[in-house]
Amino acid sequence: MLDPNDKQTTCSIRALRDIAREQKSPLIFWIGGGVSKWCGYPLWRELADTFHSKYLRSEGRYDKSRALTLLESGPLPEFFQLCQSTDRKLYYQQLADSFTPRPFRPVYSRFLELVRRNEPLRIVTTNVDEMLEQNLPNVATLQRSDFERTIDLIQQKGSFVCKLHGSISSLETTVFTAEEYVNLLGDKSYKTLVEVLFMQATVVFFGYSLGDDYVLNALQTSDDYRPILGAGPHFAVVSDSNPILPSNVLPIRYVSDIHRDHRSALQVLDIIHGARASEVGAPTAPKSSPASRPASAYYISDFFPPGTWTTSQSVEAMGKDAGVINIVVGTGFVDQEWPIKVSTAMHDLTVGLICFDLVYMPTGALAMVHSFLGSQLFWLLIESGAVRFIHSTREIGVLYHGKPGENVKGGSLGAVGILNKDTLELRSVTEEIRKTLQPFPGREKEAETLFEKLESAILVLDSSVTCGLVDLTKAALLHPHVLRNLGISDAFLPSNIPRWNVFPVLRLAHVVSVAQICAHFSIPAVKIGFGGETLVGVSFSVAAAGDLVDDVASYVLSGHYDTDLGSFVENDPAILAAILKFREMSEGVLLRKEVAELLDAQSGSEFVAAVNGGMKRNIPSSILEKARNQMSGVLVAETGKYVITPAVWNNLPASDLVLRLWRKRSEEQFFHHCQKGGIGSYHLCPCGSGEKRRFCCEEALSG
Repeated sequence: MLDPNDKQTTCSIRALRDIAREQKSPLIFWIGGGVSKWCGYPLWRELADTFHSKYLRSEGRYDKSRALTLLESGPLPEFFQLCQSTDRKLYYQQLADSFTPRPFRPVYSRFLELVRRNEPLRIVTTNVDEMLEQNLPNVATLQRSDFERTIDLIQQKGSFVCKLHGSISSLETTVFTAEEYVNLLGDKSYKTLVEVLFMQATVVFFGYSLGDDYVLNALQTSDDYRPILGAGPHFAVVSDSNPILPSNVLPIRYVSDIHRDHRSALQVLDIIHGARASEVGAPTAPKSSPASRPASAYYISDFFPPGTWTTSQSVEAMGKDAGVINIVVGTGFVDQEWPIKVSTAMHDLTVGLICFDLVYMPTGALAMVHSFLGSQLFWLLIESGAVRFIHSTREIGVLYHGKPGENVKGGSLGAVGILNKDTLELRSVTEEIRKTLQPFPGREKEAETLFEKLESAILVLDSSVTCGLVDLTKAALLHPHVLRNLGISDAFLPSNIPRWNVFPVLRLAHVVSVAQICAHFSIPAVKIGFGGETLVGVSFSVAAAGDLVDDVASYVLSGHYDTDLGSFVENDPAILAAILKFREMSEGVLLRKEVAELLDAQSGSEFVAAVNGGMKRNIPSSILEKARNQMSGVLVAETGKYVITPAVWNNLPASDLVLRLWRKRSEEQFFHHCQKGGIGSYHLCPCGSGEKRRFCCEEALSG
């Protein structure tokens, strides 16, 4: 995720977005060693260690003492110079061995997918491997002898990859040693190119590594290059290690604690694409599945059966020093925000049981599931082992100082939980079950056995993960696409949430928490409620898939696609028992195996799940027909029915409509407050941003 606690990152993102949108100057990607690392190639330090080990074993003239000094204190080009001077042949052999072709990895595939969206695509790279040029076939590859042509293509709006430090296929052109750097910096054509890059274009350093650090330091200390580096701004996408950058290179920091492979940096590419595109839409994502995932699992993040449900709460608490605190939790939906009024709860559960080995739901849905299915069906599902729950001891809320209605701004995100009043500890799974489900009088012993079985079917989300959701949500709120879709002003700060933005923010927090649950428990597919699929797209650069498991389950159960399966099961609960029998048959097992293999999980993304059960393509017809025939036989045996009349299920696809309904509600709350307080369009916005109302929340909500 982007670093939500770094104010410079917020400013840098806004500046980069404006530059990309206005397109007044060419945008150049300076690709560093971190990108090649996604293919398994070594970073500078790793490469140096490999050379040291090789020379120790193979070269008696190797100056070990000098080498260790250079490895410890640098600079590394001096170390590589030592190796080359000791044995030139061994040096080039080791270099060639270190950069042989490598297989694709998910994050690198995702990088290519995102970077290809830029047109024209202009890349300069210090990497000597050839993965970029080999996988960008319609982009010109320019070697060190082509620096002048690079300048021409910049001015002609052409696409290119310029190899600043040469390529491994021509070992003599590579730049690693101190002498090679001196020669490169003294090359007039190189100086001219650097001048064009930094004076006439906007450079974005991506995959920043030690090699780029050395390049920038060399440029800064050279009298010839110092005036060139006075231009800007340029940008460096860096981890939270806080490297030293020239004053005209602004950092965009991301936190690497969650994804150690630094995939969070890819968010910046999506921000650039969104700013340059004519309209904002769900970006394309690579079509590949994670290599190591459970065979099949499905998380239903929102389970709302027919009826009236409360989706938010506002409570008061006493702070230690701050007095009364008003806490708002939950997604806070009202009727006018739902485009259709039909419950998808049973439909989603049926789809999950037909297509997946395991179906997960939040423990917050326990009471609803039990009430909706009835005790007999509920415990039948628990006994089968097909349905499980995920318990989070905390959830994200927005906290305001003072009682409800006293403050309309200043809300801050926090992780809140329910305490046991006796122990003052967070409520456990055992307590949650017994607070939610009450046994009939006289059947307490039987109920206790069932409760223990249910408890064994509940996974607990670690508190450290839930507390981290606060920063993850703040990071998502740095994304301009997210702000635009939620109707939140560009001047918005996650530490100063106005009341009319509370529920849009909490709905985003819900999507972020779903992403973390799927990642933490390795759940490869998720069903998200209306509107959530769009938020996933803009927050995590994940596209909706064309083929869904809903169609598979519909055909297997009814012989038709686009069917409301929930209505079948509600009208005849025996169908649920038939589905459980079908799951144990070879056709059912084969179907779930095929689904698992075709899931469109977003490899390399921060949201690594198939949204709404998306698949790369549909199940082969032969497998579908066998599953359908077997299911028909089971239905006849269990229910006495052979033909099921399908009902058309009006499943609304991910679209802007849902979010427009959300923004409309926020807009009504905003204008009501302004009218009540006599705040006009050209008065200061009541959100506290310091901007005029007309150019702040009013503009964002009416967009």
